Amino acid sequence: NLRQTSGPVLEKPKDLAALLAGYVIFTVNFGLIARLYGMSIRISATGAVTSNLMRGLLLASLLKFGGLIGALYLLLVFWQLSGLYLALGALISLVILTSFLIASYLRSFAVSSSK
Repeated sequence: NLRQTSGPVLEKPKDLAALLAGYVIFTVNFGLIARLYGMSIRISATGAVTSNLMRGLLLASLLKFGGLIGALYLLLVFWQLSGLYLALGALISLVILTSFLIASYLRSFAVSSSK
């Protein structure tokens, strides 16, 4: 009972949900990491590094990782979505986000080299 296909097929209804969930989780995680990194750069650039600010960054980082682990637990264990399609969705997000970053870098490089 093997069926012939001409390309990749989402075999279960949950596969598309897993693909989208992987994309969303990676994109949100990437955005949160970028925001935390930006905050730490601004804090160190101002020289106003206090223990409260460092604790706040640490707490925000722990919340981000806790949310990521919780979301993956729900998706993989509770809703039993495919880990392969979660990873594929994250890979698609990585390619898209990297393409945007490269395009942005090349635009800024072109502007700075034309001056």
